[in-house]
Amino acid sequence: MKKYLGEGIAQKLGQARDLNAEDTEVVAYGLEYLLSAVAGVVITLLAAFLLGFLPETAAVLISWWLIRRFAGGAHCSTLWRCTVGSCLTALAVVLLSRGATAFVPIHLWIAITVAWALWATWRWAPNNSKKPVRDPSRRRLLRDRALGMELFLGLGLLLLSLNNSELLQGMAAAGGGGLASAALMITPPGILLVDKFDKLCQFFIITFKGRR
Repeated sequence: MKKYLGEGIAQKLGQARDLNAEDTEVVAYGLEYLLSAVAGVVITLLAAFLLGFLPETAAVLISWWLIRRFAGGAHCSTLWRCTVGSCLTALAVVLLSRGATAFVPIHLWIAITVAWALWATWRWAPNNSKKPVRDPSRRRLLRDRALGMELFLGLGLLLLSLNNSELLQGMAAAGGGGLASAALMITPPGILLVDKFDKLCQFFIITFKGRR
């Protein structure tokens, strides 16, 4: 649906702006990507609302957005698979963060997630499975920005955890989990995990089509 909607809007824009076929195709992909991202956020937040942890899930998504724009990360082969994978991962991160802070102090949890993110970012960032960054100076710039953002975000989460509000503490813990999971997605194991999920989706598609 997102693909056809994106193509339809792109064709209308192409006719209005007198774009050639190649430019129209670029616009269509951009619109499809935008619609997929919006749909992913809406679906994830809706699922989180129904499960009762909307604020925590929002904290995870914010952490992802702040880090992945510089550090990169693994992607599925299609946009809708990324949408499904992101939704499931965000909810899993919230549950994991809740479980972790039930056994360790929230300050220790945030310290662990920030330390892990900094190490992984220094070791692998930027690492984008779709559009690898190969220019050395560009890589250093993106890595340094990612490290700075992680330090800034970690400090913010730590300050948030000092509040006596259970809601804010839960958001801080989930934000730390989002930080750690964003870092995982730039590592070889994280990229392998996404690849396995991608192939699992493909298996289900083939199986479903074979039974029709």
